[in-house]
Amino acid sequence: MTSRQRMEKAVTFDSPDRPPLDMPTIAPGIEVYRKELQLPDAQAVSDFFGADTMRIEPEYVGPQPFPDWGMKFLVSPADGRKYQTADGYPCAGLSAEEIRAFPSPPATSPDWYDYAGYAARCAPHHDKAVLTSTGHSIYNWAMALLGPQDETLMMLYTEPDRVHAALDRMTDFHAAFVERLLTAGADVPQYVFFNDDVCSQRAPFFSPAMFDEFLAPRIRRIADIVHQHGWRFIQHCCGAVRELLPNFIRAGVDVMHPIQPGLEGNGLAELAGEFGRRIVFFRGMDMQQQMRNDSPANITETYKRLMDRFRRGGLILNVWAMPDIPLKNMLALRAAYMAD
Repeated sequence: MTSRQRMEKAVTFDSPDRPPLDMPTIAPGIEVYRKELQLPDAQAVSDFFGADTMRIEPEYVGPQPFPDWGMKFLVSPADGRKYQTADGYPCAGLSAEEIRAFPSPPATSPDWYDYAGYAARCAPHHDKAVLTSTGHSIYNWAMALLGPQDETLMMLYTEPDRVHAALDRMTDFHAAFVERLLTAGADVPQYVFFNDDVCSQRAPFFSPAMFDEFLAPRIRRIADIVHQHGWRFIQHCCGAVRELLPNFIRAGVDVMHPIQPGLEGNGLAELAGEFGRRIVFFRGMDMQQQMRNDSPANITETYKRLMDRFRRGGLILNVWAMPDIPLKNMLALRAAYMAD
């Protein structure tokens, strides 16, 4: 069974030979394993572990440096991470009308991406399941236009028109981007991977009713474009997502990622029993705890229990390689996966 066939059977609950595996080459542990395994590059590491997916996105070819919608950041000398500055929210203080008229640049344009090059890069991977994304989001980027998290959440109540305007700007970009992406002529199964974190480790940031007002129609707009072209929509949302799962499903989400292990309400067997074939789970092993600290034998048993539950499909296995996960544990997972 090819990777393409395995992915299709998994998302249609048609008894794949094993769950498809996603092991992104950008994960921070990939370089560690490359050196330990003496492999030539990151893709070789992913292939060694049996990955069925590839993540390919259109390259940005617009104004340099990337304008970031006019946002301003500082880079921490301690860890190299980018932190948005207090004066770095370009739509802070703008009215809803001014936000809707925000110019491009600095607003990002869907014209600034190489779609023909994207199709050409996909062409050699006909047997793989290609996941692609915009690299942006709707809520998180709208928040980055308006202000810090706590202030933006207050605006949902105090200035909803401004929030709607910022969300619309982001949705307009994504709608045009995805339409261009899916008409680029890439002859591969395309799964549009959409990133937007709207949950903490304990609960969603807002109620299901507010989700339906502010986010669901915009997610639905993007999902509808994906479905019109015959492909599937994957939603990424970290945290305790259980309370919003019915809302995501109604908004057109086909696959939910990552269903973080160990959080309240995120038990995979319970969610599968409750939601059945209504949604596919894109879920990994517990990379934060078990894969770091447990024995190879226990990791093998955990994998077997997971596979027994999803023998008929409905699961994509995500492995986000971290540099402090012992290679022996990763090899135990690989052995169990290859033997399945």
